[in-house]
Amino acid sequence: FFFSRPNGFRSTAFRATSADAVATDVMTEELSEYELARLETIRKNQLAFESMGLGDAVAGLRAAASRPKLPKARSKPRPAADPSARRSSRRLSGEAAANGGLVDSDGENDHPVYRDPNDVSAMTAPELKAWCDALRADVLRMAWVERLGEEEMRRLDGAQEWLAPFVIFTARFGGKGESSLSRQNLKSVLKQVFCLVSGAGVTTEKRGGAFGKGRPIGLGIQAEQVDALRAEAQVWMPQKRAPEDLVGRTVGGERIVKQPDRGPFDTSNGWLLNHPLMKIRLYCEHLDELKEMGHEATMRRLTGDGAWQAAGGDGAARGGESGGGGGGGGGEENEEEDEEDAP
Repeated sequence: FFFSRPNGFRSTAFRATSADAVATDVMTEELSEYELARLETIRKNQLAFESMGLGDAVAGLRAAASRPKLPKARSKPRPAADPSARRSSRRLSGEAAANGGLVDSDGENDHPVYRDPNDVSAMTAPELKAWCDALRADVLRMAWVERLGEEEMRRLDGAQEWLAPFVIFTARFGGKGESSLSRQNLKSVLKQVFCLVSGAGVTTEKRGGAFGKGRPIGLGIQAEQVDALRAEAQVWMPQKRAPEDLVGRTVGGERIVKQPDRGPFDTSNGWLLNHPLMKIRLYCEHLDELKEMGHEATMRRLTGDGAWQAAGGDGAARGGESGGGGGGGGGEENEEEDEEDAP
């Protein structure tokens, strides 16, 4: 409300002649000019508060501010937890989780275990079929399908009867060493296989034309025919390291060597053509094995007796029985499948 006095300025307007006033004057004489100015400002502010009727309120605030703070109350110690009520892990304790780690309706298993929704090796037959059907539908909704001609679309639609079990078998046993195949790799394989089955052919941005255009492949293709297509693909778009079983073959007067010296190269590690063609060959050989050995013996070989018995004598690859006969050419599979995923 008021400005402080300039240094060196002292007021004598309120000087008293009583003994208390004389004592006050003596005390103020010992203060510095800054302290005297501060006291004078406080006095004027007090007079201003009193003139507005706020003197008692200010005094109450000062009294409240000067009260000593009460000590904080100590918190009571918590009782020790009952060790028997502590949550525990079924996995760490060596106890098998019920229902694959899912919560029971009665809440008995309250520690769910994560399950990869794309792990086909852990799926039941109905789960695998539904998963494969959904993936096949995803591929058929891709933009390249809309560019198919009428005849190409007719071929692709007519082949779905055997392509459906082909997808199931390839998902479960189409990986390296007849292991399961990842979703990304399977989706890439299906796109290329569907292009070859329709007769539209496989295209790439690295060169013109389409591999296999006008030459649709079907379920009755022989293993030697598949290998001939793989050799042709190695010349058309060579991998930097040719598959061992194709080295030495001649296609159109050109001999396949282990390490080609000209490109453009297939940088997808074989997922452009070699691996998709090998999946078709593997499935045709599987159908031949079914005819020769029967379904149960074939599935015992693929899954092992223990896994086959655990599945109750039923397998997701049973769909491989349908779709007509194949003409597998026998011989070992020489596919050198890279660990990397398809692009």
